[in-house]
Amino acid sequence: GLRLRGGKTAGIRSEEDFRIRVWHGRGADCDDEVWGERDWAVLCGRYAVFGAIRMMRIANVPPRIVLSRKGFDSSAGGCASPILNGKMISLPIPEISCRNTLGDHGCPEKHLSYQDLADERGKYVARLVTQLTNKTNNRFGTSDCVHLDPDIRPELRREEDRLSPLTFGQSSSSQTELKNREVQKGDLFLFFGWFRKACESISGSFYFDKDEPDLHAIWGWLQIEKYLDLNDCTQHEMARKIAAHHPHVLRSENGKANCLYVAEKNLTFLPNCVGAGTFTEFRDGLRLSDMQTDLPPRKRLRSRWRLPAFFEKVAMTHLPHLDKWEHIDISIVGKGARGRGQEFIFETKGHEAEVAKWLEGIFTGERRQFS
Repeated sequence: GLRLRGGKTAGIRSEEDFRIRVWHGRGADCDDEVWGERDWAVLCGRYAVFGAIRMMRIANVPPRIVLSRKGFDSSAGGCASPILNGKMISLPIPEISCRNTLGDHGCPEKHLSYQDLADERGKYVARLVTQLTNKTNNRFGTSDCVHLDPDIRPELRREEDRLSPLTFGQSSSSQTELKNREVQKGDLFLFFGWFRKACESISGSFYFDKDEPDLHAIWGWLQIEKYLDLNDCTQHEMARKIAAHHPHVLRSENGKANCLYVAEKNLTFLPNCVGAGTFTEFRDGLRLSDMQTDLPPRKRLRSRWRLPAFFEKVAMTHLPHLDKWEHIDISIVGKGARGRGQEFIFETKGHEAEVAKWLEGIFTGERRQFS
């Protein structure tokens, strides 16, 4: 490492993880960060420490993690969700069952439509949906029903539903898969989706940047506090009391598996972080797709993923051959989520340290979510 001068040390304890700010120049770009160094002597002897900030320490990683594909895709919505001014906005998919029952542009009284999404952020999402789907075969209007799930953005709900728990619903074969893999209390959903950079014209209309690539990125999370079987009368009644507005509570699956997952108040492995929420700013730590800089942007495949190298030893549903992916630096690269698979499940046992480091990279920087 570079030997630096000046500054003072500040309360460093060698047994804990810290983010250390060091002075290495002048002006706005004078700070840098040294991650993961635990040796007090190295930190204090080799670097001139300008200040110390305690890092988020990951402990007790979830037993299972589910990479869960949610938001607009090629079949549900017909286009990507936008990255607008550096912010990811996952577009909630339309409730196709309403169209099938009521025809185009119809929505039952109790079910949210895009125009019902609350406050200015909801109206913004409604505008994005109508304008970005305008050039697809699946154009949707503000009166179309919205499947607001995962329901981890209370600001989009009606006022009377704002204080309800954060939840996620799953049904049919995808829920059967979660059940068979024993996904339960303490496990973590990381929601990912299809994104692309979008722009707003002077006239206020939205459009996708034709020179930007499609990519998969993680945009939200939910750690399970409990789950309710909505085919069980008693548990369905419990769900109605806490989340009557949720689309999986409102509709019947005609005997098919149907479940509501309720979020922890705070993450058990990061207690200062809420149990469910969304990542705001797009950054590389949230990207699943490989950069593929050797290809023109519009020829890069969002399904070509880059994951930390420890994933080659992980057994993940829908991605059975991670051990055959190409090694590049400290990562593996290969064919990620393709087709209609929704839930990519893996167990963390035996990989706790690597998973903790990976989760640190995902959750670092979400200052809004931390006390």
